[in-house]
Amino acid sequence: METRFYLNNYNESYRIRGDFGYSSTNAITAYQIPCRLKGRLPLIKDKLYLMTTVGYTLAINNDYGSFGTGSSLTTTSSPLYNSSTRTEEFSNYSLRRIYGLIEMGIDLELQLNQNTSIYLNGNYMAGLHRVVETNVEYSINEGPTQTATVFSNGDYFCVVLGVGKLRT
Repeated sequence: METRFYLNNYNESYRIRGDFGYSSTNAITAYQIPCRLKGRLPLIKDKLYLMTTVGYTLAINNDYGSFGTGSSLTTTSSPLYNSSTRTEEFSNYSLRRIYGLIEMGIDLELQLNQNTSIYLNGNYMAGLHRVVETNVEYSINEGPTQTATVFSNGDYFCVVLGVGKLRT
């Protein structure tokens, strides 16, 4: 069993028809406390190990109760393509103060000497509840205004390459 403490700055982005995209940074700052179970399987005796991870992460939304607004105008001009998109958005980050994530992961660990290893780890965190919601109004080429809702459950994928003390 393993636990840690993380500070995660989520970013928010979405794409509108075609190649138009819009994003905001640091949409949520979350404090995360994972509780993980790990299994370790030797692939090459005393040298290379495969580790699997399953767990639950308790996340606390530091931006609970906040919201954001924004607008943008994107234009593209070329001999073959001329287009514009106008976007306005309203984001609500206060959907949940505390939320949970289910974690699944896999590690490869190479033992360099008796105390040191190098590892590559990949984890996927799946959110259980909607955390962020953004209502978007947009128009393409000055056409009619369209609306959409974009949301996130706090899901993310994480890859880590590290050097550290041999994990047993």
